[in-house]
Amino acid sequence: MYQFHYYEDDDRQLRLSTNSHVILINALGTKGQITPALAAVLDVMNRRRDNANPLAVRLVKEIDDYNRDKKRRRALMNLKMRLKDERRLGLSEGRAEGRDEMALGLIHALQAQGMPQKQIVEALALARKISLAEAQRYYEQVARANSGGAH
Repeated sequence: MYQFHYYEDDDRQLRLSTNSHVILINALGTKGQITPALAAVLDVMNRRRDNANPLAVRLVKEIDDYNRDKKRRRALMNLKMRLKDERRLGLSEGRAEGRDEMALGLIHALQAQGMPQKQIVEALALARKISLAEAQRYYEQVARANSGGAH
């Protein structure tokens, strides 16, 4: 078991008055003596449901009751679905942004090597498997950014 408080790094006398006290318990730890009540909690944390300690029995019952509550289960399923949808949306947006960044980076690199515009657009279209028109739009975006325009 580890206990933490919020102190200032250099002056331990300065403590944030958050009225909080953080306790971390290593459920698999073996160092030191623990009370039967804490052993019961650790057993439940480690998914051992056979501890006869009254606290462990009560915790397992509370967990089971919580898991069987239809309103809570429905709310949890709805939350999981919303999070999954948000993650999927974020990933697709992130991939699109990443592809744009890579295309723009390629254009910059080829410009730095002195490649002419027409060849850069053709190379980008080939590398990204996009149309020449789309590659041209990327090139124009870089040109606007380089000339001080918004991108």
